[in-house]
Amino acid sequence: MAEIMPGVHVVDGVGMPGRPGTVNVCLLVDKDECTLIDAGFPGVGQLLSAALASLGMPPTSVRRIIVTHHHFDHTGGLAEAVRLTGAEVWAHTADAGFIDGSVPRAVPAWVREGTGAPAATPSAMKPERVAVTLRLVGGEELGVLGGIRILHTPGHTPGHLSLLLPSLSLLIAGDALRYGDGKVTGAPEHYNADTAQANETVRSLIALDFEHMLPYHGDYLSAEASTKARADLAATP
Repeated sequence: MAEIMPGVHVVDGVGMPGRPGTVNVCLLVDKDECTLIDAGFPGVGQLLSAALASLGMPPTSVRRIIVTHHHFDHTGGLAEAVRLTGAEVWAHTADAGFIDGSVPRAVPAWVREGTGAPAATPSAMKPERVAVTLRLVGGEELGVLGGIRILHTPGHTPGHLSLLLPSLSLLIAGDALRYGDGKVTGAPEHYNADTAQANETVRSLIALDFEHMLPYHGDYLSAEASTKARADLAATP
């Protein structure tokens, strides 16, 4: 498991089935407790268990799982992670119904038409329902790793969340921003619920100052992250 910053780890081996590459399921470790950010696909339990064992921590050390948004690549392994750890699930109120099953999940056009990820089949779009313990609205603060600000960053989904850790100068972007091939971008338009709103979120995020950025898809940006994001995204409509 990679520790990209003190207390900030990326769980090894969490991939997109049928597609090359991994995604950045993040584990925040502060003293004797952990916070998991997103849960990948089914099968994450074994990988998470191995990651915790490498830290010498039991599964019950994971106190909460913060879901950045309801998409299947973030919630497919959520039920498994909850069974392993007994953790609470935190999600924005606008996405919580999709996670707990009280709001039906529609199959997006990019899945029906086969224009998105190869792993995104209609059956994969229906992860197991999981109760949401805490419904967030954005603006909450969590007192781990020097403090975490929970940001409502809608557009990719109505309830998308990103996390800012000021003491580490780190933005955990979820799918609001990506970094790959040397460039910061927003999420591809065909994955967004509301691209105009997603673009507004991009503008609000790059107005912040952060030295480091961890997106869910792509690479960790380890230096001058907000400066680079502003330069790369200056022309965002």
